[in-house]
Amino acid sequence: MTQTLFSIIIPSYNRAPIVKRAINSVLTQSFSHFEILVVDDGSVDNTKEVISAFNDSRIRYVYQENKGVCAARNHGASLATGDYLVFLDSDDYVTEDWLNNFQKEIEESKEVDLVFCDMEVIDLDKNKTKTVKALYPYQENKYTDDGLYLAGTFCVRTSFFISIGSLDKNLKFGEFTEFRLRCFKMKANKRFTKSKGFIYELSKDGGSLNVKNKIDSNLYVLEKHKDYFETYKQDKLNYLNTTAVAAIRLKDYKLGHQLFRQSFLDNPFNFKSLMQYVFSMNKFSGQFIWKNNKN
Repeated sequence: MTQTLFSIIIPSYNRAPIVKRAINSVLTQSFSHFEILVVDDGSVDNTKEVISAFNDSRIRYVYQENKGVCAARNHGASLATGDYLVFLDSDDYVTEDWLNNFQKEIEESKEVDLVFCDMEVIDLDKNKTKTVKALYPYQENKYTDDGLYLAGTFCVRTSFFISIGSLDKNLKFGEFTEFRLRCFKMKANKRFTKSKGFIYELSKDGGSLNVKNKIDSNLYVLEKHKDYFETYKQDKLNYLNTTAVAAIRLKDYKLGHQLFRQSFLDNPFNFKSLMQYVFSMNKFSGQFIWKNNKN
């Protein structure tokens, strides 16, 4: 019996019309030693029937009451038999060498905890595509060996994932960014395929556009990882500023002002921090400046 190397975990909630594409993109992989766990997070559509129609023993269907995407991913991880977990959302898909490229890096370093791949982003409205490299995830000319933490852009050793507490079920936004902080603290051993493996289509209705979830989750992470942010001030400023902008977009001007004030107090000699703090004092200027900001 061939050992399963990868467990692909696909959470799904009322995505019957599109989950087939994600599954098919895994079934056509050039590397075949994997299993797929589709975790149905309380769907009321025909997701179960869609999954049952696949005639492939590597696919497992799991149903749970609606508990959220983090709980669904953790549930799948608890049932996984593969040495490595790979998370994939039901509305995304991957290239045919996605797993094969992960496998090559694992073979190079038997003790690797995480392997990252590059991502292609497709903007359907603008008919544009761009590649985000895992070694340059934030700016094209800014190298980092931190990694690109999104569902589909990395595989993680199953035992490592469990040992650091899996995904935090309190989060409804940015769960993989918070996971990245714990990986950093644990000094995870990482490798990079330097090849495109994951395809992401920009969505207007995705969870990442839920501004209230973003605010709540960012504030939670700031408190949970207070020790980290005291050391890495720039990361703290990024969290404070993006959360402040989200609050102003939600017309919570008081919270937005408080967060920009904290950002300024932590970075008093930064002109941008000063200007953000000043403009946030007035809700009209704040609304004008940040109303269309998507950060």
